[in-house]
Amino acid sequence: MILFRAEGNATTGLGHIYRALSLIDMIQETTWNYSLIVHKKSCVEIIPKHINIDSIDDDTDEFSLFLKYKKAGFKLLILDGYQFNSEYQKKAKDLGFKILYIDDLCEEFMYADAVINHCAGLKQNNFQKAQYTRLFLGPPYAILRKPFLDFNHIKNKNKANNQVFINFGGADPMNISAKVLPWIVEFDLFNKIIVVTGKAYQKQLEDSKNEKVLFYQNIDAQQMANLIATSSLAIVPASTVLYEVCAINKPVISGYYVENQEKIYKGFLNERLINGVGDFRKLEKTFFINNISHLLLNKTSRDELLMNQKKWFDGMSGNRIINIIQSLL
Repeated sequence: MILFRAEGNATTGLGHIYRALSLIDMIQETTWNYSLIVHKKSCVEIIPKHINIDSIDDDTDEFSLFLKYKKAGFKLLILDGYQFNSEYQKKAKDLGFKILYIDDLCEEFMYADAVINHCAGLKQNNFQKAQYTRLFLGPPYAILRKPFLDFNHIKNKNKANNQVFINFGGADPMNISAKVLPWIVEFDLFNKIIVVTGKAYQKQLEDSKNEKVLFYQNIDAQQMANLIATSSLAIVPASTVLYEVCAINKPVISGYYVENQEKIYKGFLNERLINGVGDFRKLEKTFFINNISHLLLNKTSRDELLMNQKKWFDGMSGNRIINIIQSLL
């Protein structure tokens, strides 16, 4: 049996919970039982009703709770979040769990039995770890929701319109959507502008009163996949949504707006998987629009990005991850 532990809210973003839900989705066709532990302050509204969850609060002794699960037969603990540091991993290991840690930063000493970090360009020597710890690195281990696992099965994948897809994560705490949308409307480069926000988005996007702009909030993975698939260009941060765009194999402009996205951004940029614009917080209009125009007009640049994406995202990451989990049970 598998115990998942993740967090996500309007401040920290929803990526950790979405990845836990993606992993749960992957194991639905197996016989493995599972439970998901989240804090009550997390955005639990995004968790489907059929998922088994255990809510905790600030007074909960997590390791005592883990011990109860261990005694009930749970063998594997899957952790996704920045608070699950070296000390946390070691305490959980001491309870007798096998641990799979989902990492983004490669900063902690790893006591986990296995670590997945799906950032591009990382090497084994980027990590400090116990001798027994196995590392699974790069987009071949991308943690994707079910509609994105095999891009060859995405509906309308190759029927792109002159449409741009814009999404800055489930929370968009810096409200980058409101920053870039007026620029895109002003320069009139697309017939349709798709703006997607998540459940934790708490800002207000002003209605541009432009019939080309369509707003969506808190849509499901299949609808998200279809909107990306029918777009000719995506504009997203270096977060979970970037992996989804690359899995569908679309030209993409990306950057970062928080520290934990920067390493992912640089890895994807170095592997030529994206057209990079750097820090979205410092982004200037002319530079941004010039990058969009370049990618729309330069077929050579677009083809290079798409070819590199196909090399890294082969639709088999789900199978690889299931094999990792199987080896730990």
